[in-house]
Amino acid sequence: MPKTTKDALPISSLNSETQRLVNQVRSSGRPLHITSRGQPAAVLVDAEEFELQQERLEIMKHIAQGKRDISAGRTYSQEEVESLLSEWLDGSEG
Repeated sequence: MPKTTKDALPISSLNSETQRLVNQVRSSGRPLHITSRGQPAAVLVDAEEFELQQERLEIMKHIAQGKRDISAGRTYSQEEVESLLSEWLDGSEG
């Protein structure tokens, strides 16, 4: 059983209760863990919350990549960044 929430139900309940369950997830702001034969099968999450989670995950991936780049010495000085930006901006005009 999922540790993050006590909200769980058998997958068979989805057939007759879908709209009520979607409304529950939207109003409570909590995900609903769906089980199949007593085992975790899926999670019903509010669509806006899901999008926010995906954005956060993408940001975290970029932060992790940045840390790897710093550790590997793949960095630029302030002057190099300013020069690259200047070149890019000059090239984008016209």
